[in-house]
Amino acid sequence: MSRARKIWDGWVQFNKDVAAFQGRLWMALVYFLVLGPIALLVRISGNPMLPPYDHPTKPTEGLAGAPVLGDSFSHERKAAEPTLEDARRQGA
Repeated sequence: MSRARKIWDGWVQFNKDVAAFQGRLWMALVYFLVLGPIALLVRISGNPMLPPYDHPTKPTEGLAGAPVLGDSFSHERKAAEPTLEDARRQGA
């Protein structure tokens, strides 16, 4: 293998390493500068994916004095009345 070929292969490997680092750097920047503030805004404004919910327990103090309304954001599901049609839809 010629000396020029060894230099070229080294240069290509160096560029691959730089590109791998640069990709990780860009993804970290996107994570902290884009997704972080969005998550913070959603956290402050409430969870938009769930309807408003009045938790039955009294608020307690959480981190930095923020109110904590309970252990979960889940809602209790009201059981539907079992009917013959529902049983048939479940399949055989």
